[in-house]
Amino acid sequence: MTRFESDLNILGMRVIRDIPCDAEKYREWLKDTRDRYAKMEEEQDAGILTMSASEARPRGLSWPTRHETLAILRPDARVFSTVVIVNLDAEVLTMQYGAHFNLASFPHRGAQWRGAIRPSIYNGYPTLSLDFCGRDQMAEPAKKRRTPEALVQGHGTVRVAPKRTLYSGRDVFLAHALAKIYRTYHRAITRFGLEWDRDSFVLREFVFAILSIASGEAQFSSAVCCREYCFAREEDHCNGFHLNWQRPCFEGGDLGALEPCATFGSFFHRKGEVAGAAPAGHVYWMKGVVINISTVVDGAAIQEAIDWGWTQGKQEFQIIAMSVFDIAFAEVYVGSDKHRVVRFSDALNLSPLRSEECMSLHPLTRPPWSADAGMDLTPGARIVSCNSFGTAARLEKHYGGLAALVNFFKVATVRGVPPQNSSVLPTEILARIMSYADNETQRTCMQLSQSLCVLGFSDFRIDEEWSIAARPESVRKQGANNPERGLLALSLAHNATGEVAAAVQVMSANGWGRWTWVPVVGSGERRVLMTDVALVFAPAQGCELDEDAADGDVSHLECDDDSNY
Repeated sequence: MTRFESDLNILGMRVIRDIPCDAEKYREWLKDTRDRYAKMEEEQDAGILTMSASEARPRGLSWPTRHETLAILRPDARVFSTVVIVNLDAEVLTMQYGAHFNLASFPHRGAQWRGAIRPSIYNGYPTLSLDFCGRDQMAEPAKKRRTPEALVQGHGTVRVAPKRTLYSGRDVFLAHALAKIYRTYHRAITRFGLEWDRDSFVLREFVFAILSIASGEAQFSSAVCCREYCFAREEDHCNGFHLNWQRPCFEGGDLGALEPCATFGSFFHRKGEVAGAAPAGHVYWMKGVVINISTVVDGAAIQEAIDWGWTQGKQEFQIIAMSVFDIAFAEVYVGSDKHRVVRFSDALNLSPLRSEECMSLHPLTRPPWSADAGMDLTPGARIVSCNSFGTAARLEKHYGGLAALVNFFKVATVRGVPPQNSSVLPTEILARIMSYADNETQRTCMQLSQSLCVLGFSDFRIDEEWSIAARPESVRKQGANNPERGLLALSLAHNATGEVAAAVQVMSANGWGRWTWVPVVGSGERRVLMTDVALVFAPAQGCELDEDAADGDVSHLECDDDSNY
């Protein structure tokens, strides 16, 4: 028996020894356990998770509690090599993310449960064998999803193909930031993505973060590496876990150094407010677009958004139906014959992740590994082992849904402002003002006319200090072993001095470069800090153009997956 198998056996025995075998005693145990944890959740929310501007540290955060405050576990967590999860709501006991047992009929006899756990064809994730475990003793924690339905086609419906081409530096940078979110949280999505329903906190926060960045509503703040507040101190026992809320230290104080800010995915919140930055519902407006969060992106999801928009008194509007895996677009308008017309797209993949690779599915969907089969798959392999988001061409190829989303919001934003200048000042003077104004003034000017809106897009400012001066390029960087290819290279212009600097993407997860931007989503007191999605760039020294990699397939990089079986 390996050390890992021994650890799993010990931890598993500790968990299941308290679960009664008798059916009646099991029901009593389940009710008591649910009540106990519900009370703990209520006490924690009132005593720990409520933020106060006067406090500099979260209260009473012990080592276990730090993890309970996060809905999405930190992506670089390597603390837990052996994982056992008890889902009291679904009555599922999960070991190593892929071995799902029915809690009510768990195979207690001897080491039967241990013998049932077998390596699957997915590298690092187990499955269950029918030789030791019956079907009734297995479970599927994934939420039940409806069969996809097509939008009724005919008179008044037109199928279209969304544009994925990224034309400007702004478009490439935003798509790059969106792809970084998927690269950062790919393990959480692979392991739990199908367990999130449309009303779940995690899915609402994830979708809202994607939409905020794609629409240009999010800020990119230039962060100073401040171990005291932004990141957990190395001497702490958290192996790099964030404190889940903190007083961030930023250049220029653009977020306000005195205001605490919750970390993305944490349950911290202000008194009287809900946690997170996203709206409470799963259907809402964003920049004139109806957003419908759905676990299945199909015609029914689009039709639901259409009906909701009409009930809001709108006759013409755009629609985004989105899950964590797929996205679809639609537009409702009145045609020349005074009849309503719906233009819609088929669902597009947002990333290389696929729902059929999710570990929340039934164990029997993952065949046991065998040497004869010769299969050793990695879920989302394009994310974990490759630089698939370093160039415009690769973003369009591997993250087509995200690229289309950036373009869709760009068009929707232009349509949402007056065609002609409504200001007393001519467009030429307003354009001059925009070139010298701060970001907030620039955004205000962009609302005055469509020409100013387009001008604002072309003069994209990452933050108050730096703008993108030209369309990004693909470069290669010589390393100690193999060169890194297909890296995103930015031409940055300093907004105050006009200085132009060449910056190149830093691939290392722990890297810290000359330029480091952290996305901030939400507004007011409900802003959240996406510290795990830091966009890191360093001076482009020792780099050369990599035209061959710009449009080619991804080059292999070492996989940093921490799965263990």
